Amino acid sequence: MKIEDIKNDLKEAAPEFAKRIAPVYKLLNWKWGGKIPNEEEILRSTLRLIDKLEIGVTVVSSGGIEIFNAEVDGHYEYGLQMAIKTTISYY
Repeated sequence: MKIEDIKNDLKEAAPEFAKRIAPVYKLLNWKWGGKIPNEEEILRSTLRLIDKLEIGVTVVSSGGIEIFNAEVDGHYEYGLQMAIKTTISYY
């Protein structure tokens, strides 16, 4: 499978993904740059992350949005997800 095909599939799914997770950001009071992102802002960020995905890159993420892509035994798994994590240390 070509990376452009994967990106096209992800871009098709992005609007529904943004719509589904926007209420979660509000519920959690999760802010980007001092404000809770709306559906449109989440969609724009998701599309930017999709554009950064390349062959050999398994995850690109920002602000809790993760775009993943993996090939295992000749099968591709890719998608969009929201992750809640706490970084304890970064060095």
